[in-house]
Amino acid sequence: MTLTAESARIASETGSARHRAELETLRRTMDPWRDDPLGDRLDQALAPLAP
Repeated sequence: MTLTAESARIASETGSARHRAELETLRRTMDPWRDDPLGDRLDQALAPLAP
């Protein structure tokens, strides 16, 4: 998740719409695991993208 968190931070700082879209694709792909501890970790890693 460290790589995901770093990627989300960079996407947030740069404002790159394409980068954000790729991370949102990751979020959607991982949706089946949203109630799993892994899903919680992913949400934390992607927190910088929150509106």
